[in-house]
Amino acid sequence: MATAEARQMEEKAKLAENGESAETLSLPNAASSKDTEAQSPPIVEQAQLYSTGRLIIVIFSLALCVLLSALDVTIVSTALPSIVSDLHGFDRLSWVGISYLLTSTALQPVYGKVSDIFGRRPVLFFCIATFLLGSTLCGVSQSMDMLIASRALQGVGGGGLISLIMIIISEIVSMKERGKYQGMIGASWGLASVVGPLLGGVFTDKTSWRWAFFVNLPVGAIASCFIFVFLKLPQPKDNFRDKITRIDFAGIASIVMGSVFLLLGLEWGGNQYPWSSPLVISFLVVGVLMYGIFVYVELKVAKEPIIPMSMFRRRNFWAAMIFCFVSGFILLGCSYFLPLWFQYIRGTSATASGLSILPFMLGTVIFSVVSGILVTKTGQYVPFIRFGAVLLVVAASLIATWDLPTANWVEIVEMLVLGIGMGCALQTVLIAIQAAVPPEFIAPSTAAMVFARSMGGVFALAMFGTILNNVAINEITSALGPDTPYTGSQQSVSTLDNAPANVRAVVIQAYRDGIHYVWVGLAPLLGIGLIATLALQHIPLRTKIDISLENEKEGKRGTVAKGRGDEEVAVAEKEKEKMEGSADTLESH
Repeated sequence: MATAEARQMEEKAKLAENGESAETLSLPNAASSKDTEAQSPPIVEQAQLYSTGRLIIVIFSLALCVLLSALDVTIVSTALPSIVSDLHGFDRLSWVGISYLLTSTALQPVYGKVSDIFGRRPVLFFCIATFLLGSTLCGVSQSMDMLIASRALQGVGGGGLISLIMIIISEIVSMKERGKYQGMIGASWGLASVVGPLLGGVFTDKTSWRWAFFVNLPVGAIASCFIFVFLKLPQPKDNFRDKITRIDFAGIASIVMGSVFLLLGLEWGGNQYPWSSPLVISFLVVGVLMYGIFVYVELKVAKEPIIPMSMFRRRNFWAAMIFCFVSGFILLGCSYFLPLWFQYIRGTSATASGLSILPFMLGTVIFSVVSGILVTKTGQYVPFIRFGAVLLVVAASLIATWDLPTANWVEIVEMLVLGIGMGCALQTVLIAIQAAVPPEFIAPSTAAMVFARSMGGVFALAMFGTILNNVAINEITSALGPDTPYTGSQQSVSTLDNAPANVRAVVIQAYRDGIHYVWVGLAPLLGIGLIATLALQHIPLRTKIDISLENEKEGKRGTVAKGRGDEEVAVAEKEKEKMEGSADTLESH
């Protein structure tokens, strides 16, 4: 027995010496805890799964899915004026975006665990099919009600695409190689941010706004065909009834309801209703309470939690989650507040303002790929996260100083710095999260990261959108009177061209001050994210792949989940020496 244990510890030490994990050590009679009862995934060489050519095709098709989801968020923005004009629904314009945001964000944390139970491929195809069905219905909508409902259906599918793609990459590519491929996925998101508004403008001007939705169909069809043919993953073997019993229905209901109430409260506050409105306050309170119920369910009730709370005991996980939440402020906030600067202050059109933020997008795209390649070559990821966090703080502080006389080249350089910072940290932080958790937690941890980033963007738009509007409206009404037509953001852009010079100067200065306060508020929040990155520790990246089978639930699962890191390496080496000594003693007798 001692000899067998000695061999086991020797294998563990060898894994540690190679920078790999020993967290899946199987013990015959180990009792599984609630958070670690999932099947321990086997570890295989990458070459056993995919050739280089096949892997490239799979990554390309997954990147198309990301492009599909990201494009839908950005392409609709420039088509909205034509949509509301055609469908006569200006009073419900905001719901075209809110309906998608509600369903996609609320369901993001759910897809990770659901794909553990039902398999990655079926859930991914469900998301693609639902998204394309919603796109088709959006394109043929004859009323605003139909369009809003169809956008909500789109969100059901779109909410799972990003999470599932990140999870799938973690299963077909070793952690050591993961950086460059996740960088490519991040680049496709940045590309959509640039191309989306342009395509929306072209479709609106040259054909019809309906093609802003129909364009998803050929892209989705191509991606689906490639994925169907080339992506092969293990499928759980449980029967359907057993899979249903594993679903954490109470956890899903509480987090979805909490997200919906919180998102509606944040969206309505300061817009449709004042923040002091009983409706807004009640929605925010109910949202927070539902999140509290969710935490209780995951800790005390759920047999297979959709977000295992034990992950938050890991230092790298909670530090990276804080940074992800804060980085969401920039990722979505920049797509909104930077174009506003060029529309209001520089007087450009909506399409031209999208081109004006090209330096930010290029920095994000290029350095997502560059940082991913460097992580693959060096095995180091923490320095890139910290470097990116520093650049985000510096760039936000510099952008806060923008004024009317600011030179165009200064704006370009500072947006480029912001983009480089985002590119270095955008996908690299996911590696930190995945390296911090056992293989059976890869799916829920990845889904939690995407959810945290999305919620950060929602909070950014709610808080800083309110700050911008309040500052601008207060200054304009103080100078021009409460009845001026220039206080609404929709009216001010369209009417400024024909406004008197003195009115124009007041409105421009008001929005300049509002945008200034937005960036003044963003900088210290990004500073919190920077401080969180200082808590990150380097955990060696594995050079082999974890394939999560999540099947064969017969009997007890003898899996003990161990952490990874330098401390485990040292312990493994000491245990190896101790067990070797014990084995030698027994053999001598």
